[in-house]
Amino acid sequence: MAIKAFSGVRTEEMAFMEWKHIEFRKGKGYIILPKVITKKKRRRIMPLAPNLRKWIAPFEGLTGRICSDWSTPQSVFKAWDRFAATREIKAGENRFRNSYISYRVAQTSDPAKVALETGNSAEVIMEDYLELTTPEEAARWFKVAPSAQQMKAITTYAAQLKRLHAAGNVEGIFP
Repeated sequence: MAIKAFSGVRTEEMAFMEWKHIEFRKGKGYIILPKVITKKKRRRIMPLAPNLRKWIAPFEGLTGRICSDWSTPQSVFKAWDRFAATREIKAGENRFRNSYISYRVAQTSDPAKVALETGNSAEVIMEDYLELTTPEEAARWFKVAPSAQQMKAITTYAAQLKRLHAAGNVEGIFP
């Protein structure tokens, strides 16, 4: 969910995204989606936001599909929707992506740049996402990071995944 919320990846893309598509570079990382999984069949490069890096840093070094427990975009959406409902969050299929785009436009003031990052047209960005939020609200969105308790749980889960991957078992591991 953090990847969707803070990168603009579509559910359809998330379902087939692999850990190798995330480049954890010092200072500035990227999510690089190959054209084979993007809706528009064009390679996309998105910045790895500092807060997203915090959410996913413990998973660095993993291989394979990120959503390996689900075989279709619909199954990914249904799993996230069930999880979100337990926390009274209305996730919707691409609601996190829509939020990301709105906040990213407010952050950058550059619809063309956001269009390239998210695989949209600048016209769609201007029509559907422009001026829905303020730069101050965007700054708060991109500061959302895991609490110490959440970070402990994420790190524990990532370590479990790494052990399972090392043993060659990567199915059925979603808590």
